[in-house]
This record gives sequence, structure tokens and C-alpha cells, in this order.
Amino acid sequence: MRYLLLILSVCLAFVSRATHIVGGGFDVQWISGNTYQITLVVYRDCTSETDFNRTVYAGIYDRTTHQRIDSVGIRQGVVSKINPSFAQCVTAVPGCTEKAIYTRQITLSPTKYSNVNGYYISWERCCRNAIIQNIQSPGDASMAFYAEIPSPARLINSTPKLQVNPFTVLCVDNLFNYDITYTDADGDSLSYELITPLNGTLDRNRPNDDQFNNRPILNAGPYVPITWLPGFSPQEEIKGNPPLTINNVNGQITVKPSQAGVFVVGIKVKEFRNGMEIGSVNLELQFTVVNCLSNTFPSVRLYQNGNQLNVDTLYVTIPDQIKFG
Repeated sequence: MRYLLLILSVCLAFVSRATHIVGGGFDVQWISGNTYQITLVVYRDCTSETDFNRTVYAGIYDRTTHQRIDSVGIRQGVVSKINPSFAQCVTAVPGCTEKAIYTRQITLSPTKYSNVNGYYISWERCCRNAIIQNIQSPGDASMAFYAEIPSPARLINSTPKLQVNPFTVLCVDNLFNYDITYTDADGDSLSYELITPLNGTLDRNRPNDDQFNNRPILNAGPYVPITWLPGFSPQEEIKGNPPLTINNVNGQITVKPSQAGVFVVGIKVKEFRNGMEIGSVNLELQFTVVNCLSNTFPSVRLYQNGNQLNVDTLYVTIPDQIKFG
């Protein structure tokens, strides 16, 4: 029997109260000469008890020695509410997300930044949402925003840059596809992969915010990753059939979630020039999976002159008529 699918969905929101930073990432763009623009995007829940920092202090570190070469104060710029992308079955987005953009132009002198192995830029902030369901002790876990750049003595380069608001709301047992779209100003080849998010070095007693710290915390890596709860991993950050995967060429994520909840996801975007990896950026996201109630798909039978048709396509020629009862 063939079916004509008329999809009508009504969804129930996953109700929860979230109170912390929920994701973001860095990018670094070449402007001219030795001038680069560093941008940090940070996301939080609109009802968060955690304020955006008025100024973040990012450290720039040698990838070989982990010595801090410099620190950069970046003042908060535009703060806006964003409309997350969500599955078709979701008629209302649970909650609201705000986005803060921190931007500053800096100088990366080839003389000062001469290590051919490159450098990394980081900023840390605690803590995550206690409602996250795929990592241990999420309310005590911090977040390390992180990007790797080549030495300007070796290459002039801009890192991959995110072009979309990536927060997504998914339906249990509904297949979801979505493109995490990055572009590269240099035309470098990009590769996407799921990673274990970085926990960093902070805790709730040292959140690195404006209220409780007289001075910013700048700690070098390598940074400790978060700890997955049993059954979760970079291969199964959101459980499902299929579980969350990402296309390593175009950044399309695919998942058919099997349980409702809130889940943290880590993504790394690497850039390659002439077949050699030259840099990368990390992106952290928080996905909300909701239970959606869908109407049962109706079955449609087609008849002609009282005889049922075993076809899924019906051609109508003017002035013939077709009626649906």
C-alpha cells in the first residue's frame, strides 16, 4: 500500500531552567600587514543567573612550550537574542539564547610569534548548566574556548569562521540534519570532527567572571577534557539511531535522538593548506532534545471508477478534477 504523507506535528516543550554559559568559540581573521582581528562568540541562556563578562582576557600561548606570549583584553560588543534552528516538529523553542560578540584587532608580529609549530588562543569560564545529561558534574564543569593558529612568520592566515547560529532543538525519534557552516577566507580545505569538550582549569570557586575575581585567570594548556557519563563518547555524544555524527567534509550533523534532555557537544574544525594542517577552531554547543507528539500519518487510497489504484503518483489533465474527501 502506498502512502501520501501529510505531516502535521504538535510538539511539547522540554521544560527546564538553565542558568549558565552554553557554548561558543574563537576565530582570528587577517586584516592587513601584522594586524589580525580576534573574535570570541559566547552563548548563554536569556534567563541565566550568569552575566556575560564585560571584558574577557584571552591568553596567547606557544604550542610547544605552553608559555604565555601575551594576553589580550577584549571588551564585550553586541549582545543579541538569537533564533536557534530547530527540527520541523518543534513549534515552539524551549527557552531563549543570547549571543555576545567580543572583537578586537591585535598585532601578531612575525618576530615575536616565530615558533613554526604555532600558537593557541584560549579563554576559560565556569560553569556549565547543571541540567546537562551526558557529562559528569556539569554544574561544576568549566569551559575552555580554544583555537590554534600558525606562526605569522610562517603563514598569513585566517581561521575558519562560523556563519550560522548553531543552537538546535531536536525531537525524540525524528531524524535531523543540519549544516554547521564555516567558511575560510583563504580558501583552505576544512575538516570537521566531533571531540570531547574541554573542561579547562576552573571550578565554581574560580569562575573567571567579573563579579568574584579581582583579576582575570589565565592558565596555559593542555586543558583537561570533560568526563563523559557512562555510555557517552565522541562517537555517541547524543544517543540515537543513528547517534550524532558529523560529515567531515561539509559539516552536516545527523542524528535521530532516542531520549529527551540537554546534551553538550564539541566540534573541531581543522584547516589544511597544500595538504598540511595549519590551524583549527573549537566550537561548543548545547542541544535540547524534546518529546514531540505527532499526529499519525494518514493513509490515502486512490480510486478510479471504483477500482483502487496501486500507485503513488496521480496525473490530472485539465479540465479533469480530483477531489479529496
